Amino acid sequence: MIKPANNLLLILGMHRSGTSCLAGCLEQAGVYLGSVNQSAEFNLKGNRENQNIVKLHNDILARGQASWDMPPLEDMPLCPDDVARLTSIINAYPARPLIGFKDPRSLFCLPLWHKAARPQFIGSFRHPLETAHSLLRRAKAQNKYMSLAKALSLWRVYNGRMLAAYAVSPFPIIRYDVAPDVYMANLRCILPQLGLKPDAPIDFRDDALKTQVQSVPVPDELSFMWDVLTALAVSAEAC
Repeated sequence: MIKPANNLLLILGMHRSGTSCLAGCLEQAGVYLGSVNQSAEFNLKGNRENQNIVKLHNDILARGQASWDMPPLEDMPLCPDDVARLTSIINAYPARPLIGFKDPRSLFCLPLWHKAARPQFIGSFRHPLETAHSLLRRAKAQNKYMSLAKALSLWRVYNGRMLAAYAVSPFPIIRYDVAPDVYMANLRCILPQLGLKPDAPIDFRDDALKTQVQSVPVPDELSFMWDVLTALAVSAEAC
């Protein structure tokens, strides 16, 4: 089992799967995110990502002719400069009890994080069809094309990577597509294990921004992975 650093937290999960919501809630709970995107066309409260981290991940993926929507089949090989760049980004942050980073691409660069920082992990997931239709809506607005099959394939690859990381060393996984009160109860029950004791309300989640609602079954080819994720998801009732 990989021993994590106590003051670094990496938020894992597929694009359009509640990772921004989780990052914003954790920031209100006391996680220091630093300078992050706080407003975007397709995420009105921002994706809460450090753009230097995003660029680093993109550079690593591009070196292997991969990208966020053409993910690699294996972990990306590292160059010495990758570790130096990540270390420099982290070292630029002021001392805080818990510093957080979020970028879905990190799922394909975890060896870099293990080598440079050994962060704690927390994950987020969402119904595959909710995720897929959110991706399709964004692609259409950008005058790009993405098929439903492609979006569901990305859901499988990203969440498969998250489950592989969980198998190495378990961490909390939060389900996004639940009622707001259930979501907050689930989140609050794992805050103590992160060393967080927020005094103020956590009200970052805004369901007015949630544009897709699915009550249909999970596609058969994803049902096993979905069942595993829902079985592992944090539940306030079990806390």
